[in-house]
Amino acid sequence: MIVSTSPLDREKIPEYNLTVVAEDLGSPPFRTITQYTIRLTDENDNAPVFSKPVYEVAVVENNAPGAYITTVVARDMDMGSNGKVTYKLADTYFMGSPISTFVSVDPASGSLYALRSFNYEVMKQLELRITASDGGSPPLSGSASVYVRIIDQNDNAPLILQPPLNNGSAEVLLPRDAPTGYIVTRVEARDADEGTNSELSYGLATGEPSVFSVNKVTGNIYLNQVLSHDVDETLSVTVTVSDNGRPALTSTATLHFLIVAGSPPSDRTVYQAGGGDEASAQWDLSVVIIVVLAGSCTLLLLAIILIATTCNRRRRDKSGEDSDSYGEKGTLERGRSHAGTTRCCHSTERRGRCRSVWRRWRSRSGG
Repeated sequence: MIVSTSPLDREKIPEYNLTVVAEDLGSPPFRTITQYTIRLTDENDNAPVFSKPVYEVAVVENNAPGAYITTVVARDMDMGSNGKVTYKLADTYFMGSPISTFVSVDPASGSLYALRSFNYEVMKQLELRITASDGGSPPLSGSASVYVRIIDQNDNAPLILQPPLNNGSAEVLLPRDAPTGYIVTRVEARDADEGTNSELSYGLATGEPSVFSVNKVTGNIYLNQVLSHDVDETLSVTVTVSDNGRPALTSTATLHFLIVAGSPPSDRTVYQAGGGDEASAQWDLSVVIIVVLAGSCTLLLLAIILIATTCNRRRRDKSGEDSDSYGEKGTLERGRSHAGTTRCCHSTERRGRCRSVWRRWRSRSGG
């Protein structure tokens, strides 16, 4: 009987080649050798596995219904029907509607398609879950999440909110005695898009450019000069509001300024044309301070380096002088010893002692 000693896994080793030897106990013994091939049959023991657990894709808004989004891929290591994978959307809801009303998935390929045109201003991201199942009995399954990010397009023109418009125009009262720089009104608008597509700039298309000006950023409309017009006279200008999209979208409004008698309220703001110069001067002052601080730090660093260099040079010079002094002293002492030895040797009475001193001096001086 042939038995296995450990669990068998077809996905790792699908086939085994065995050699069986049968031998008797006779003398001499006889034996028979037989080759066996064991092939493992498949069992549905592996669930489908996606190539990644989370898929992130981007779709530009205003897409056509039926547009391709992406493809998810799952693999099953089993064979035959046990390894055949089919895809389906999980039953979830988005914005109160079944997710299957927004997208569809090809059950055989895993390709994902849009069923409607997406609007960035309505939904920024679509979240869904896809299930992959095999054909085993019972079937095994795996799942993955898909995040569809909607990309904004510049598809919304600016909407003018203030002053309130009636058929694209509005009437604004203008005191005849208003001073130069008097802010008559402020045009306010918003753009439903985001990012650079929602950045607005204001301008005057037609009207009285010598009388009125508009701040491109704030939308404030102010007087360029003192009025010389009569009471009940009407001055008209066309204001434009443009976004920063590509291409830019623009909205217009016609403002009718009705001149009335009297002076403006004391609490009304007067536009200061020099505000930008003051900000520029403050900015220039900051730059000067930064430059001065940087220059001071540089000079301090150079001074430290110069002091360190000077100290090192003096230290080396002093070490050299000490070495020279020590050499001269040693030479002088050797000279004195040599002179003494010579004098000693000139004495006839002490010739033997002088020779021993001479030998010691020679041994010390290395000669």
